[in-house]
Amino acid sequence: MPIRWSASKVREATDKAEQYIEQIKEPMSSVKTIAEDALEIPEIPEYIQQGFRSLISEVERSIGGVNSWNKEPHPGSLDKTIQRIRDDIPGGAVQSEQISRKYGSTQSLV
Repeated sequence: MPIRWSASKVREATDKAEQYIEQIKEPMSSVKTIAEDALEIPEIPEYIQQGFRSLISEVERSIGGVNSWNKEPHPGSLDKTIQRIRDDIPGGAVQSEQISRKYGSTQSLV
């Protein structure tokens, strides 16, 4: 049964969103570096450190990072969401839509 929505448009929107996500990763990494450096300020109180640690966690949650317990990289929630959208597009739907656009569609005679 063919889908009623455009898989190609979903893929295009996902690609555009991913391009913007890639653009924000570098500035977000800079924010993380600044926060890590701030933790090295001599005699910085614990309650101030907690704010910087929260900032680091939020950046890593969004764009990914390295697990503290096993030093393995993990994807961020933004990358996982993009991948989930791509995985939800039915297999072959984009190709089927492209073929249909190229050759047109025909009405069933039955």
